[in-house]
Amino acid sequence: MNSRIVVPALLAAAVIGTGVPGTLLYHESLAGAAAEANRAPATAAAKARIERILSYRSAAIGQDLAEAKAATTGEFGQQFATTADQVITPAAIQDQITTMATVVSTAVESADENSVVVLAFVDQTTTTKDKPQPSTTALRLRVTLDRAGGQWLVSHLAQV
Repeated sequence: MNSRIVVPALLAAAVIGTGVPGTLLYHESLAGAAAEANRAPATAAAKARIERILSYRSAAIGQDLAEAKAATTGEFGQQFATTADQVITPAAIQDQITTMATVVSTAVESADENSVVVLAFVDQTTTTKDKPQPSTTALRLRVTLDRAGGQWLVSHLAQV
């Protein structure tokens, strides 16, 4: 074979051979950096959103649940809205329920550019007309937040 053809072909193969993995690593590095950059704002949003979703006062149930609904997105948001309207609101009004949630601790389980999964430890204190003495429940939650409209909104919330 002619060396004028072989040498450029080998150089091209070498460049392609190192370029593709290098490009993949570069893009993976960018995604990892974006995920890392999302951890702090998503965790702060998780704290605020969890407390908003799990807190309401019977005297201001409409306003409180409207704010809670605004903290959600996707299918979870639709399910939460239905539960809020059909279950939480009537019970809160009838039994004069006030419940306040406080996120005690959070940890990021996983993160990427547009989604973060957070584990949260939450204390939820509740009073009712029949039980005016506050009772506190400790909750462990796995919460997924998705970036939607420039905000981190709750797309899944489950007790673990």
